[in-house]
Amino acid sequence: MRKLLTLLAVFSVVFTIDRGQVSVASPTNAEFEAVVDGVDTVSTINSLQKTGDLYTMNYYGDYSDILDDINQSMNDRTRASSENPAWMPSFCTLFSALSGPDSAYLGRNFDNPHCLVLLTNYDPPVGYASLAFTRMNDLGYGLSTNFDNLTFEEKLNLLRAVYFVPDGINECGLAAGLAYVSPIRYTPDGNKETIFVTHLIRRILDGAKNIDEAATIANNYNVFDNRVGTISHHLLVADALGRSAVLEFNQGAFQVIEDSTAWQVLTNVPVYNRSVADLKALCWRYRAAYDALEAVAGDIDRGEAMGILQSASQSVPQGGTIWSAVYDLKDRGVYVCLNGVYSNPQYLVLQYVEDPQPTTFTLPQNFPNPFNPTTTISFTLAERTHAILSIYDIEGKLVKTLINDTLEEGFKQITWDGTNSHGRRVSSGVFFCRLKAGGTVLTRKMVLLR
Repeated sequence: MRKLLTLLAVFSVVFTIDRGQVSVASPTNAEFEAVVDGVDTVSTINSLQKTGDLYTMNYYGDYSDILDDINQSMNDRTRASSENPAWMPSFCTLFSALSGPDSAYLGRNFDNPHCLVLLTNYDPPVGYASLAFTRMNDLGYGLSTNFDNLTFEEKLNLLRAVYFVPDGINECGLAAGLAYVSPIRYTPDGNKETIFVTHLIRRILDGAKNIDEAATIANNYNVFDNRVGTISHHLLVADALGRSAVLEFNQGAFQVIEDSTAWQVLTNVPVYNRSVADLKALCWRYRAAYDALEAVAGDIDRGEAMGILQSASQSVPQGGTIWSAVYDLKDRGVYVCLNGVYSNPQYLVLQYVEDPQPTTFTLPQNFPNPFNPTTTISFTLAERTHAILSIYDIEGKLVKTLINDTLEEGFKQITWDGTNSHGRRVSSGVFFCRLKAGGTVLTRKMVLLR
């Protein structure tokens, strides 16, 4: 996998965005306060596009630090809370159809209140590339959010999409999705890391190429959702080798439940030690999907798979189906319909996220600005060239030269700690960052507040 260049971004608040308005949560209530090292924030956020009702994005860089920081925040918040669950129940239908060498699908309905939907390509330096969904409301963006009207800082919560992943597919042709089930309380293992359930999906997509590896990953963690020590989701995982399994927590571990058929169904009732007949009697969506697959021995195409999801979406709780997705495990793509509208499906294939190649020299605004005591300066070079990046005071006097070297083309970043060339802290005031490279001179004004 490619090692991408890094950018340091400091998140001190969470933006709550709805009805086109922006409000800033106080730091004490922030869900995400983190220093994110390794993510090309500018390229990631600028890649956001909208096609119909679906937003797409490419995630550039190493997101390992951002996962750790959000996970710690989620751990702290759920341990401190005894009221609101961290993840509201979703009433979903999932199935695998693995009948032959040329067709292998995992289908899923994500049934929940209507929200904006994001589909993101990921390509970590260590791990498998993947394509995965995120509910935009998990990032703080409401239905009426107009991203064209948001500032760069207001879009920073898009970086949190990597953590809130209900389902996706990776480059090995392994797909995974979660569904709500009755909560189980357990005592966390002190020798295991504790992670949120959508973080588990991310770990599986990053690290598993088959069912066995997915099960091993699941059992390497204490997994929680409503709060630490509670798990109320189970998973359906399918791979390109023609296997699928339900991973359901019971008796202190994730049980691996496979069927002898070329298809498997999962809804919102526990399946461990239950027969198909029992599951059909308990859930009409399970019965409808299972009967449709059984009638053709699991031999369906993408359109027929979407038809099963459309039938299962009728009269679902919680206001409707946000997305219906058919993951093609052979082509590493997803066939998707949004908001219960099945007349215009889109098909998107997993894309490897390459380093963005600049066509110009750029010097974006430093972030944060104003700042105290450090700020991050990023820039791009269109070609290999000698670059000088310097800080000047309001009178035009040189304060410090941060870079004076020949650099390769591409995205760069550096942090200024508010000191001069002698290592002494400078006083509050207005400063100028100047980039001189390739015959181009670019300047940005910065404000230091001590």
